[in-house]
Amino acid sequence: MSATAVTCQIVTLPTGQACGAPAAGRIVWPDRTRTAACADCALSMSLKAQAAGSDIVGVEPLDRDWPVGTKNNPSKFAGYDKAAVDEPMFTLLARDPLAPALVRMWAAQMWQQGEKIEKVTEARGIADAMEAWKKEHPSTRCYLDWAGKEPAGG
Repeated sequence: MSATAVTCQIVTLPTGQACGAPAAGRIVWPDRTRTAACADCALSMSLKAQAAGSDIVGVEPLDRDWPVGTKNNPSKFAGYDKAAVDEPMFTLLARDPLAPALVRMWAAQMWQQGEKIEKVTEARGIADAMEAWKKEHPSTRCYLDWAGKEPAGG
């Protein structure tokens, strides 16, 4: 945790007061804002959001900055929230051995087509973060599930 103590900023009902307990992390809301929360408040808010059919993007520790493009720190360019309900999509994870190269190839093609440099730069950074993650998690394997079976040799 940082040198200065951070307190939970979740407002409790019916008092309307912030909890004030030592914060264990931050809740990441769908609009990407973050609120300091103690573990109890974070769990409570997560359960309430699930029951209401909405999502909290994640809960992150106070002492860790998550790379952009993760579940806890989605890119502002992420398409999941923008996709139509019936729009097909495909997600690449860092554990996929082809993911960094495919993301770089996408970035190169989009740059040639005039995409915003900020978006292209972020994609390249995500590719770098994928490679770094894979080095930190060498035992994580990527399985392709064909009818419930791991492919031969996998």
